[in-house]
Amino acid sequence: MVDEGDTDSSSSKWPEFPTAGTEASVLITREATFRAWVGRSDRLVALEREIERALKSAYEDLQVAEGGRGYPIAAIQSLQLRNSVAGNEGRMTRSGSMAAILAETDFREIENVSMENFPAGDHYPRISLQLSLKSDSNSRSVRLKVTGRDRQWVGGVFDVLAAEVRKGVPNWAPMRSPLVGALLGFLCALGISGVLMATRQRGAGNDLATAVILSALLGPMGGFLVFNPLLEKLFPGLEVIEPGEADRGRRTLGFAFAALSVLLAIAGVVLGIMAL
Repeated sequence: MVDEGDTDSSSSKWPEFPTAGTEASVLITREATFRAWVGRSDRLVALEREIERALKSAYEDLQVAEGGRGYPIAAIQSLQLRNSVAGNEGRMTRSGSMAAILAETDFREIENVSMENFPAGDHYPRISLQLSLKSDSNSRSVRLKVTGRDRQWVGGVFDVLAAEVRKGVPNWAPMRSPLVGALLGFLCALGISGVLMATRQRGAGNDLATAVILSALLGPMGGFLVFNPLLEKLFPGLEVIEPGEADRGRRTLGFAFAALSVLLAIAGVVLGIMAL
């Protein structure tokens, strides 16, 4: 058994157990996700600058709140921005300032870009920006998250950073949606069914209904298995480009429209010859 005197003396050295009721403020998180990001290296440097500006303002606010007291080393370590760039199938990782990293990195090898601070506890705010070549489980490649206890700081920082990130979101970003792959699979299956029906030279309505039903059932499945991986390669989730260079997604759309124009022209010539 433990003597009561020992219990009192030992318990006096322990702080009060933290409960939800002891928290005077609320931890706020705002988050945004995007399907793709494309931009030059200076756009990444601009994002780094905006994040550092926000973290510096949080550090200055802590200085004012603490009145010069507190733990400045812990605050600096918690609010210091840390950048990393990974690529070449995980065999290359560099950290440091974004300008220094990009100066010695082949942009074609970049697969992941991370900008975030690692606070020691919830007392310090946190900013995290993750850009990836591949999509996550929610079909998103870009994730921005701002967390803190100051509602105005979180809201203002999130709005500024989200607007800066959106500058690099390409107009073809919806092409990375799984629904696009499913739709392409359905249209492809429907076209194949139509060709098979035409070769059989039967005009029964049952055949058309069967073709539509089978296309609706099997087409999206084929789209998920075939078209979605293809779209992820043709429309990458992250691409850092040189000044004046067109991104891969834009080049893909240009080639697709050109090929479609050629096919429509050929179809027009064939139909014109058949009509003679």
